Amino acid sequence: VVLEVSLLVLSASKTSCNNNFAFDSNLGFVHQFLDSGARMVMATLWPIPDKDTEGLIASFYKSLKARNHVLSALTNAKREHIGNAKAIQTGAWAAFQLYL
Repeated sequence: VVLEVSLLVLSASKTSCNNNFAFDSNLGFVHQFLDSGARMVMATLWPIPDKDTEGLIASFYKSLKARNHVLSALTNAKREHIGNAKAIQTGAWAAFQLYL
């Protein structure tokens, strides 16, 4: 299967680390999607409460809709949620990573 997408967002918990093999790149789904043709994949490193994910993803897409670059949109969303005490406690803002 060949993907022709510029950005694939995996917002479920711990989507970038599902690999059980120590010798592999430990990128799980991310590695497979990049190999299939996705240009960029955004994924999480650890489990995040749904409410934190929902807020960060909403901020991310709002920033994308304002025509910001993907990296800027993710940075803006993270900065917005760093000020949220609950998000800091869960580390939700830091879990999202962009892979190219």
